[in-house]
Amino acid sequence: MKIPEKGEYVIAKIKEIGSNSVIVTLEEYDSVLGFVHISEIANCWIKNIKKFARPNEIKVAKILSINSNASSINLSFKQVSVNILRDKEKEYRQKQKAENLLKIIAKKNKTDKTYEELRETILNKFSTLKEGFDFLKDEGVEKFCKITKINFDFTNDLYNIVQKNLSKKQVQISANMYIKIYEENGLEKIKEILNINEENAIINYISAPKYRLKITASNYAECENKYKNISKHILGFSNKDKIFIDIKRIK
Repeated sequence: MKIPEKGEYVIAKIKEIGSNSVIVTLEEYDSVLGFVHISEIANCWIKNIKKFARPNEIKVAKILSINSNASSINLSFKQVSVNILRDKEKEYRQKQKAENLLKIIAKKNKTDKTYEELRETILNKFSTLKEGFDFLKDEGVEKFCKITKINFDFTNDLYNIVQKNLSKKQVQISANMYIKIYEENGLEKIKEILNINEENAIINYISAPKYRLKITASNYAECENKYKNISKHILGFSNKDKIFIDIKRIK
């Protein structure tokens, strides 16, 4: 059984509402059950839990703890930022859309495989249908056929409908950096500091001592992770005497 990891953000559907907790099913994990204590439902005092949770309501939750066999999973609704919430809801809608597109194309086209068989075939090679469809869009029909062993005509029809209906949007975050160096080899040190090893992240010179960091990714969670790594790298050069570095996010 596939189980989530601690710290992961998941789609949770409210199944039962108690006096001080709710039980949810994790929609991306074969409806594994999870538990949300009343203290993790909202950032305020809750008198009536039913005002904050409704049966069958879909929410984004963070995994707080999980035991080895997933018999006890504790989650939080309140520890989900606005950006994470937006990303996860968008991702879930895209997954549902991918499922529906495959159902449509499987029904319309003559193939020796059912929707369920096609779905399983794709998921044997990719973590989600959306990931498989993104690969199909980026790499083309022939490579997708080679990997999945799905026939060319069906894959070509799938490619056309995916191209029209599934978008691959990007998000971006930015930060201003201020770097002052009181050393003789200041220019070389600047180059060393700005030598970041992150894909889709660039640093532009504005005017001394100001620089602009821009990070692009498919979602805000990925952006934030890259920002954390880059900040750790750059701030690691800072010291009180010879190098001053300050990084400020742009809202």
